[in-house]
Amino acid sequence: MSTSDPEVFTKSRPDAPAGFFAREAAGLTALASYGARVPEVLELTDTSLTITRIADATVAGSPVGEPEKQFGRELATLHRTSAADAPGYFGGLDRQPQGFLGDQPVDFTACDTLYDSLITRRVIPLTQKAVTAGLLPDRALELATGITEDCLGPATIPVLVHGDLWAGNRVVDSHGYSWLIDPSAHWGHPMEDLAMMALFGGFGPECWESYDYLPVDEDLIPVFQLVPLLDHTVLFGSGYARSTLRALEASH
Repeated sequence: MSTSDPEVFTKSRPDAPAGFFAREAAGLTALASYGARVPEVLELTDTSLTITRIADATVAGSPVGEPEKQFGRELATLHRTSAADAPGYFGGLDRQPQGFLGDQPVDFTACDTLYDSLITRRVIPLTQKAVTAGLLPDRALELATGITEDCLGPATIPVLVHGDLWAGNRVVDSHGYSWLIDPSAHWGHPMEDLAMMALFGGFGPECWESYDYLPVDEDLIPVFQLVPLLDHTVLFGSGYARSTLRALEASH
């Protein structure tokens, strides 16, 4: 929902779950503190969030050229600079356990390991929810519980991730600068952002080439796509079931 003031933008939701907009505001503030270009938080209530409007912002329709190179570098910088200040746990900002991915509540309880944060707290419960709702077969839960720490690749320290980085949550202004919006920010693994970017596309080859915090391991993409795929399955139905099952199978 937009306001009449051309300089600001207000999102409102009378039925917002407790903490819904507070978590988004905290994410924007955290991303800004590590150099990401985000709207400024102006006002927060239980049912609304007012931020500065990004002038002439559009979703990148033709993801090529310098804006893509610059965004790849900026994302690597976000991951690199936040890693240098990592809090020593995986999970919510300031150890806040509550989180949202879109409208889906997710568990960001602070965990000592990536496995506990990603698989135990998010992948397995979301899989159980989808199976219980009849959206995925029983074997989906067997696949989810069969994922081991080794399936997540080499150990890494936490970094601040956007957490919902599909192309629609990265907009480009008239000067070619990229801005991040609608985060599900938390302390996680860089592949959470990269796998989400790969899931729905919209990021050009120059973006991937200029990202240099760590090598993009394509073998790890399926396991790091599980949370958004399960989220979409639970929220939007069985149309995502086949892709989710493929990712579960490829995560071993």
